Amino acid sequence: LGDVSYSQSAPVYSAGLGLQFSDWISLYGVLAQGFRAPNLQETTVLADTGSKFEIPNDALRPERSNTYEIGLKIRKPHVAVTLVGFYTELVDVIDEIPSTYEGNSEIDGASVVQRSNEASGVTKGVEGQVRLTFGKSSLFAGATWLDGQITSASGDEHPMRRLPPGFGNVGLRYTHNSDIFGQLALNWALAQDQLHPSDRKDHRICQTEPYSGVIDPDCSGSPAWTRLNFDAGFKVSSQLRFVFSAHNLLDQQYRTHGSGFFAPGIDFRLTALMKY
Repeated sequence: LGDVSYSQSAPVYSAGLGLQFSDWISLYGVLAQGFRAPNLQETTVLADTGSKFEIPNDALRPERSNTYEIGLKIRKPHVAVTLVGFYTELVDVIDEIPSTYEGNSEIDGASVVQRSNEASGVTKGVEGQVRLTFGKSSLFAGATWLDGQITSASGDEHPMRRLPPGFGNVGLRYTHNSDIFGQLALNWALAQDQLHPSDRKDHRICQTEPYSGVIDPDCSGSPAWTRLNFDAGFKVSSQLRFVFSAHNLLDQQYRTHGSGFFAPGIDFRLTALMKY
C-alpha cells in the first residue's frame, strides 16, 4: 500500500449502578461501550500467514461493542463469593472473507482472504470465584466460561477465532502470620471443539501431530488439560522474602488453545524478592 497513515476516534460511554443490600452483599450492573481500531496486520498485510494468504484492506472501520454486565458480591469474615455474567454485542466485526489476488482464489495452495467489517457478533459468559477461610487455611476455586459467535453478511454463523474453552482453578492455601505461606492448586481447561474456519487450518490447533506441518482434516480442536502447582514462601525480614514454586507437578504435555508452544514440563524455581 505504500505509506500508511490513518487515525480513528470515537466517543465511548459507560454507566453503572450498585446496590448495597447490607454490609456483606451487593449487586451491580454496568453498561460499557467499546471501540477498537483496525491494526496494521489487518489493514496492510500481503503474505501467506501460515493458514491462508491475506491481502490488505486499508478501508477497514473500527469495531464497536456494547457490553451488559451484572455481578453479585458476597463478603463475610469466612466467605467471599463473586459471580459475574456478561453479554456483548459486536458491530462492524473485522472478520475474514474469501477474496482473490491477481485473479487467483488460492496462492500456492493457501486460500486468499481479506479482512472486512461485514460481520456482527455476540459474546456471552459467566465467571465465578469463591474463597472459604478456616483459621489460617483457605479453600478457593474459580471458573470461567465464554461463548462467542460471528455472523457474516450472508447469515452464516461460526465461532470466534481462537475462542478460549472453559477454564478455572481450585486450591488450598495456608498462611502463618503473613510471614509463611504454602499453596497447592490445580489449574484446568476443558477441551475446545468450537473452531473458527481459520482455526481448522491453523497449525497451532489442527496439526496431525506436534510440528508435523500437516493439517488434520478431521481436527477436533484442543484437548483438555490439568496442571498441579505448589508454591511456598517465607519472609526473612521486612525487606526480603523467598518464594519456592514447583509447577506442572504431573508433567502434563499441553498447549493453551491457540498457542504455538507447549507449556513447560515440571518447573522448579526459587525467587528472592527484595524491597528497598
